[in-house]
Amino acid sequence: MDERTLLLPDGVGDVVARQADFDGRSYFYVVNTDLAAKRVTVAFPDGSVDLVTGERLSGERAVDLRPYELRSFAAPAGRPALTAR
Repeated sequence: MDERTLLLPDGVGDVVARQADFDGRSYFYVVNTDLAAKRVTVAFPDGSVDLVTGERLSGERAVDLRPYELRSFAAPAGRPALTAR
């Protein structure tokens, strides 16, 4: 299984993303490792889904993370783009 750790740019090193490709899908999560809330923007490929809520996602979306919160997602193919805001 291919697995990578990505640190977000622009000094938001406290938010970490980890991604793995398996069986034609990309599974990934973002986690806030800081005591302060953070916001990141994720460019979701069409057909992405929030693995907890089941919400379908596509395009750029802001993801707010409480302190130490983890959010998990799946995408049909390719790696999502993560940027700090």
